[in-house]
Amino acid sequence: MRASLMLLCLTLVVTGCSGVERHAGRGSSRTQRGSVPPLPAPVRVEPVEALGTLIILTPERFTVTNPEHVALAAQVRKLLDHAGLLQPILAET
Repeated sequence: MRASLMLLCLTLVVTGCSGVERHAGRGSSRTQRGSVPPLPAPVRVEPVEALGTLIILTPERFTVTNPEHVALAAQVRKLLDHAGLLQPILAET
């Protein structure tokens, strides 16, 4: 379980890499993969120049021993997956 949550955290950090455009309004981001959906508080969505989108789950350090953190990560993962943002990136040949 711990390894899968660590992988989830890494996935959330790199979700939406490549080509972010900032739109007016509630901090939404548009990536080449699609729009980051509205996420529950306290999640923050921050553009990282032209590299992608950084999704910060909690203002404090994320820990797998905190059930609120685990529940929030599961909720965000579900929302991102539903938006099609967690699909594997396939290298172009």
